[in-house]
Amino acid sequence: VMVWSVSGDGEASLAADLPGSALADRVFGAAPGSARVTGAEFWDDEHVVLITEDGRLAVAPVAGELCNVLGEAPEQFGPGAALAPPRNGVLFVLEQPEGVWRLTQSSPEELYLSQVAAGAFVDALATAGRFSLSTDAVFKQQWLRAVADGSTEAVTRYTVRDFLAKVSDREWVLREAATRVPPSPEACDEMFRVALALVQVASVAASAAASGAERTAAAIAEGSLTVPATAAAMATRRAQLLLFSHRLAMFARTPRGAAEAFDAARFRALRDEPSLVEWTLRRAREGDVDSVR
Repeated sequence: VMVWSVSGDGEASLAADLPGSALADRVFGAAPGSARVTGAEFWDDEHVVLITEDGRLAVAPVAGELCNVLGEAPEQFGPGAALAPPRNGVLFVLEQPEGVWRLTQSSPEELYLSQVAAGAFVDALATAGRFSLSTDAVFKQQWLRAVADGSTEAVTRYTVRDFLAKVSDREWVLREAATRVPPSPEACDEMFRVALALVQVASVAASAAASGAERTAAAIAEGSLTVPATAAAMATRRAQLLLFSHRLAMFARTPRGAAEAFDAARFRALRDEPSLVEWTLRRAREGDVDSVR
C-alpha cells in the first residue's frame, strides 16, 4: 500500500510505502493476502489510518516498526466501511446501514490509560513499550483488582511478585505494604519482603547522597552530621515494616495465624496494636489460651 501526500499546489510525494504482506501480518493480524486495504487517511504527521474491505481498521506508523498502535487486534466495522478525511482531530468512519462513527484522536498516554481502564493489560503493556511510557498504571490496576477480590486464589506470593513488585512508584508500594493485609501469611510475608527491599535501596541511596562529616552514630549525636530527610523517612518506614514482619511471624504461631486458618482481620489488629501487653490481655479475656502462650 503506497500512501501519497498532496500539497496545496498539487505536488504529490510518497509518504509511506507499506508492504502488503507485512500489513496483513503485523497490522491486521491476518494471513498474507487476506487484508485488502480499501481506504487510508492520515491520523497525524506520523500515523496513517487504514481500513480493509471487510471493515477492519488499524492505525500504522508511516516510519519505523510496522504495527497497529491501537493494540493487538484491529477495530472491526461492517464490510464496505469507508474513511472520511479527519476534521479537527476527529476521523469519521462511514458504515452502512449503521451510520457514521467518530474516531477521536488521542495521545499515546490517553490510549494507554483507556486500555488500562478497560482491563486490556496486554495491549496497554504493548502501547507502553511502543511509546516508552511507565507501566505502573498496568501493575497498579492488576494489584488493586487482585486485592479487591480478596481471595487466597487472587492474592498469592506470586501476585505480589508479578504485580506489586513491578510498580516503580516506591511511595505507592510502601503505602500498600503499610495498609493492606493479604489473605494469606505467605502473601503478607512476600509483600513485606518487597517493601523492605525498596526501603533498603532508598536508604543506601539517601546515605550516599549525604555530604559532610563521617557517617557515624557519634557524628550524628554531636550534631556534626545532619541526616537527610529522605534517609530519616526511610529509617522510619523500615522500622515499621520490620515490626509488621516480626508480628506476622508471631501471629503465625497462633491458631488463627496458620496458613489454612489465617484470620486477616485478627492479624491487622495485632499488626496495628501499640501494646502487645494489651493485645495479650484481650486474648486472655477471650479465653484464647493458645495465642497467649
